[in-house]
Amino acid sequence: MASESIKDRACTNIYRGLGQQLHDEDLCDLIVVVGEKEFSCHGVVLASVSEFFRASLKPCWREDSSRKVDITHEDVSPESFGYLLDILYRGKDVINSKTAKDILRMSVYLQIKFLEEYCVEFLQKSLQPTVCLETWHFAQRYDLDTLAEKAFKMAVDHICNVWQQDELLSLPKSMLLILLSLQQKLSMDDICKTILRWVEADQEKREVHLLELLPFVSFPLLSSDYLCELLDYLNHPFKEAMFENIREGLTFHLSNDATKKQRILARQPVYLCLNQIQTRIVMVGGYTKVDIPTTDNYVFDIQQSVMKLYRLQPLPKNVGLDFASCTWYNEVYVSGGSQLSEFFSVYKPGDNKWEVLPSLPDGGREKHAMAAVSTNIYVLGGLVKSSTGEKTTSSSVCRYNTRSKEWKIFCHLTSGVQEAAAAALGHRIYLFGGVSTTGEISDVVQCVDTMSGCTYQAGKLPSPTHGARALSNRGRIYVVTPKGELLSMWESFLLAENIEKKLSERKAKKESEDHSSEMARSTVSFKKVGNCTGRRDYSTCLHGGNIYVCGGVARDGQLLQTIEQIRLDDGAMLKTYLTLTAGAAKFDLHVLNVPMEFMKEDHLNQQSSMA
Repeated sequence: MASESIKDRACTNIYRGLGQQLHDEDLCDLIVVVGEKEFSCHGVVLASVSEFFRASLKPCWREDSSRKVDITHEDVSPESFGYLLDILYRGKDVINSKTAKDILRMSVYLQIKFLEEYCVEFLQKSLQPTVCLETWHFAQRYDLDTLAEKAFKMAVDHICNVWQQDELLSLPKSMLLILLSLQQKLSMDDICKTILRWVEADQEKREVHLLELLPFVSFPLLSSDYLCELLDYLNHPFKEAMFENIREGLTFHLSNDATKKQRILARQPVYLCLNQIQTRIVMVGGYTKVDIPTTDNYVFDIQQSVMKLYRLQPLPKNVGLDFASCTWYNEVYVSGGSQLSEFFSVYKPGDNKWEVLPSLPDGGREKHAMAAVSTNIYVLGGLVKSSTGEKTTSSSVCRYNTRSKEWKIFCHLTSGVQEAAAAALGHRIYLFGGVSTTGEISDVVQCVDTMSGCTYQAGKLPSPTHGARALSNRGRIYVVTPKGELLSMWESFLLAENIEKKLSERKAKKESEDHSSEMARSTVSFKKVGNCTGRRDYSTCLHGGNIYVCGGVARDGQLLQTIEQIRLDDGAMLKTYLTLTAGAAKFDLHVLNVPMEFMKEDHLNQQSSMA
C-alpha cells in the first residue's frame, strides 16, 4: 500500500508542477501549431506518450533552439489538442459523449495508444442503438476493430430499429453488405426497401452496385402489395437490373402451375425453408477410392443428427479431379478438371439437371479457382496446357457472362498461381495463397477488382498455404487452411477503394501495367477464430452461422468421412459422420435450395458407388 501511496503522491505533484509550468510557459521548448493556434509545451512530455512526436522531435533533440511542429491533418483540431494538454498536464478526464470521437481520431493520428484505448473503452460502454451505425462507420474509418465489431453486432441485433435511420444511407457498400449478410430479422420487403433506399441516396455512384445487392432479395417472397409498388421501376433507370426479378416475383404470385413455381423458387439466392423446397448441402465430384474420380452428385441435410445422402443427377462427363466450382443464384457452375480441362456446365436444382455450356477458353484449366460476381463467372489462375502439351501456371482471369453466354479474357493476376482459394466480397474477388509459377507455396492475397479489371496484392496470409478453402457469406470471408486454422478476414475497404481508384486512373492513362502490386499497405488482415483437424483435399461450406469441414485426406493418408462443425460465434468444434459414405476427397460442397421431391428414398439408386 505504501508504494501505491507514494505513486499517487508523485503523480499528483507531477501534474501540479507540469500544469503550472504550462500555464506560466516555463521551460517550454516546443511550439505546436494546430490550424491557426499555437501551443507552447514540453517536447519530452509529448514524446513520452506519442510516437508521432517522438519521431518528429528525436532527430533535432540535441539542438539548442526551440522546436516547432506544424500539424495540418484534419484529424487534429485545436480543440482536441487542447484537450490532450488538459489530460497530460492536469490529469483531467475530458472524455465524454461530445468529445470522445474527436479525441480518439487525434489519438490515432498522433499514435497515443493509452488515450486511444481509453476512448475506445468509453465509446463501447456508452454505445446505444441510436448511434451504433455512426460509431461503426467511424470505427471502420480508423481501423478500430474491437469498436467496429461491437457496433456492427449491435446494429445487427437491433436491425429492426436501425434500418430506417438516415445514418444507414451514408454507409459504404462494404458495410451494408456485412449488415445484410448477418441480419435475420427483417422481412423480405424491408430488405428490398433498404437496398433501394441506399442505392437511390447516391444513385449516380451506387447504381452500379445494385446487382451485387439484389441476391439478398427473393422476389417471389415479397408481398403482392410491394411487388405492385415495384412495377414503377420498370420505367426507372434500375429497369435493366430489376426487370427479370420483378417478372419472376409476379409470375410466382399469379401462376397456378406448381412446377413453374417450384422452378422459380429453385433459382432464388436466399436460403429457403418451405414445404416443397428447402436448403440442403450438395456434394459434387471428387473420389472415394484413391485418385479414381466420380461423377456423382449428392444432397444431404447437414443439420440432421443422422445424415443420409440422396443421389442427384450426376455430372454429364467425367472431368477428373482438380475441377473448380461456384454458385450464382442457386445454380452450381463447374469448370475444368484433370481429364476435361475445357469442360463447363451448370447444375440447376429446380429440374435436377445439368446444362453443358460453352467450353473454357485459353486451353481450359485445372487446379484453378472460381467465383461469381454480378451475373458473371470468373475463372482464376490454375494450370493450362501449352501448344506443346506442357502444363504451365496461368495468371489469366477468364470471365463468363451468364446472360450472353460468352467467354472473354478479363485481366491478369499480379502473379500466376495454382491450387489457390477464391471468394467474392461485393465487386472484389480475393485469391488466397496457392503454388506460384516457381513452385513456391504462397502467402499472398491477390484482389481482382471486377469493376475496373485492375488487380493488386491485398495483403498476406499468416503463413503460406495451398489447397485452402475460402467461404463468403457476401459480407465476410473465412479461410480454412490445411493446417486446420479457421481465419476471419477483415477488409479495409476504404483503403481498397483508394488503391482501386489510383490503379484505374493509371490504367486509363496507360502509365503502367494495371495489375501492378506496388501498393505497400495491406487492405486485408486476418484473425484466427477456430480450429479443425488438419487435412488436405477437403471441402467446406458455410451455413447457419457454422462452417463445416468435410472429408479430405488425413496426415497418415487415410480418407476421412467426418464432418467437423465450427461455430463462428465462439469457435467451438463439433464432429459428426456421414452415414452412407466411406471417406471422400477433392469434392466440392455448395449450399443450395433443393426441391424435396429429389430427397426421397424411391428417388435413389441405393447401390450408390459411395455407399
